[in-house]
Amino acid sequence: MTALAAMSAPPTDASSPAPAVAVVGKRRPAGAKRASLPVISGAPTDTAEQLDLCWPARRLWEDGVQDRSVGIFLLVRYLAYKGLSLERLTELVLAFDRRVLGKLERRDGAEYVRHAWEKVRATRRPDGTIAPPCHALQKLGLCPVNRDARARCDDYNLLFDLGAAVDGLPRSPFQAARKLLPVLEVLAHKDAPTQAKHLKVLAWHCSIHKPVLRRWLLRVMQAVPAVEESTADL
Repeated sequence: MTALAAMSAPPTDASSPAPAVAVVGKRRPAGAKRASLPVISGAPTDTAEQLDLCWPARRLWEDGVQDRSVGIFLLVRYLAYKGLSLERLTELVLAFDRRVLGKLERRDGAEYVRHAWEKVRATRRPDGTIAPPCHALQKLGLCPVNRDARARCDDYNLLFDLGAAVDGLPRSPFQAARKLLPVLEVLAHKDAPTQAKHLKVLAWHCSIHKPVLRRWLLRVMQAVPAVEESTADL
């Protein structure tokens, strides 16, 4: 989706208000390469620009969050979504913790990060990809998408485009039922009118009764917070 306006200088302070029309992510042109990441040696030298972070992830990287376990878990998920190796990801997360959080000072940091990485890997989609922590960042107030109707993010639209996802579902109710979970997970974060609209389309497209879809959606909505917040045992 084309952004309504560009954000000329996104704030890095988590206490700064979001712009009137926030563009929190921008799709990279086809064929464009990511910037190479420098190797950390001693003090961390990586910046948000070098790591190619979107604005909400940049706020996480620079300021952290109140719950330090959640902060580490979200950064692990975001860097895993970016395709970083466990070794590189561990290096960055440990540098983040030393600089901002201080949670792993007296722990086996590498083992802690590996445990979080394994939990993230367990939530891979059927195609093997890992979803970014967009909804958790939204819930924490770091990202205005889905909270402010004026906020736009090309990356989010690309990854969580409900319309395209529904169109791609099989029309057989038996085949569609096995592929509905990613669609319902996205729908779980929408407001009630949007949910009602898409449930109606799903019911027609997949030939599944709307009350059945509503029950499935309620189950997903009850389970959604557990994915991002189940870090107490890390």
